[in-house]
Amino acid sequence: MRGALILLVLVAVTPAGAADDRLTTGASHDVVWTPPTTWPVRGPRYAVVTIDVYLLLGHAPSYAVAEVARRAVERSRDVRAVMHLTEVTRNTEAAAEALVEAAEQERFFALFDRIAQARLSFAAPVDVARLGRDAGLDGARLDDALASRRHRGEVERLVHEARGHRAVEILINGHRISPWAGEEAVNHALAEARTRAADLLADGVPLSQLYERLVDVDEEVPFTIDPGARGTRRRLAIDVDNAPVRGPSTAPVTVVLWANFACMQCADVAASLKRVAAAHPGLVRIAWKHYPSPYRQAIGQTAAEYAAAAHAQGRFWALHDVAMASRLLPARVSRVELDRMAASAGLDEVRLHLEVDHGLARAAVERDAAEARRLGVPGPGSVAVNGIAVAGAPSFELLDRLVAAELDAGVLERLHRATPPR
Repeated sequence: MRGALILLVLVAVTPAGAADDRLTTGASHDVVWTPPTTWPVRGPRYAVVTIDVYLLLGHAPSYAVAEVARRAVERSRDVRAVMHLTEVTRNTEAAAEALVEAAEQERFFALFDRIAQARLSFAAPVDVARLGRDAGLDGARLDDALASRRHRGEVERLVHEARGHRAVEILINGHRISPWAGEEAVNHALAEARTRAADLLADGVPLSQLYERLVDVDEEVPFTIDPGARGTRRRLAIDVDNAPVRGPSTAPVTVVLWANFACMQCADVAASLKRVAAAHPGLVRIAWKHYPSPYRQAIGQTAAEYAAAAHAQGRFWALHDVAMASRLLPARVSRVELDRMAASAGLDEVRLHLEVDHGLARAAVERDAAEARRLGVPGPGSVAVNGIAVAGAPSFELLDRLVAAELDAGVLERLHRATPPR
C-alpha cells in the first residue's frame, strides 16, 4: 500500500498586515487521492470510474451510501466501488473483524450486504456469526476468528488508513459529492467522471493507471488529524475579504472556520475556538466561511443564507452566538426556528426576509460554497490555523496547541529580525 493518506481539505488564513487579506501559496486542489485498501473491490479490478465510500458500521446513512454505490456498479460495467472503514466502536468490532475474515474467504460482499440490509446498530458475535453463515462463510473458521480476535490488528490498520475522512463521505474519481445527493446527481457525477476518464484513455493512459492519473495530486501536502505532527505543513490560500471576522485585525493568528448554523459539530468547534481566543487574549481572530450543511441541503442552504443576511446587517456574530448556543439538530431545524433566533439576535426581520426570499443573500453563500469545492473542503466544521489545514472537527486541545505553536514561531521570527548581525 502507499503510505500516508492524503486528505485535501480546506481553508486558509491571512496573517495580520496583508494588504488584501490573502495569503498566496498557489496550493489548490479539487480532488482527493485515496490509497488502495486490502478489502475487496465491488466491480472490475480496473475501471473507468471509482467510487470510494467512507462508512461506519452500525450507521444507517453509511449503509444508504453503500447501497448507492452498489446500484451504480450493478448498472454499469465500467464502475467499481471501494469501501473504507472510518471508525470501529465496541458495538461493531465483531462485524468489522468478521468482514476481514469474509474477505479471506472471498465472501466479503456477501456478508457486507447482509449487514447493511439488516441495518444493524449493535451486533453481538453470535449475531455476526449467524449472518456470516447465511453469507456462505465457513462457520468454524469464522467462530475461531471472532473468538481469537486475530483480525483486530488488520481492522485497526484499515481505520488508520481512513483517518481524516468521516462517515459518510463519497468520492467519484476523487471528487467529493454530497452523500445525500439523489440518483440524478450521482448519475451526473458519474457522467462527468467518464468524460474526464475518456480524455486520458484517448491520450493513451492505460486503464490500470487511470485512477492514479485522474487523482494526480501533490503528495507532499499531507493533511492529518494533527498537522503539527508532520514535517511538511503547506499553508493554503483562501479569500477572506468580506467574511465575518471576530478579533483584532492585528492578531498574529487567524483561524478560518467553514461552518453552518444547522450543524452540531460546528457548535463544538465554535465552543473550542471561543476557549482558544480566551486563552490567548488579543492574539487570535476568527473568520467564518459559509458551508451549506450536507445533512439537509434545503434547510442547510437557508441557514447559511440567514447567516449571510445577518452579516449584511452587521449582526452576524450576534446570530452566531444564539445559533451555536442552541446546538441545532439538523433534522429539526426549520425557518420558524431560524426566525426565532434572528429576532433574539436583534435582526431587522423585514430586511432579513427580503434578502433571503429574493436570493440577495445567496450570492455570498454560493461564493463560499464554490471556493470550498475548489479547495476540497470535506464538510462543515473544517478549520485552518494560519492556513494550516486540520482534518475533521478539531478539539480544543489540538486547536490550542496549533495556535500556541504559531505564536511561538512568531516570537522567534520577531526576535530573529530584531537581533543585529554579528
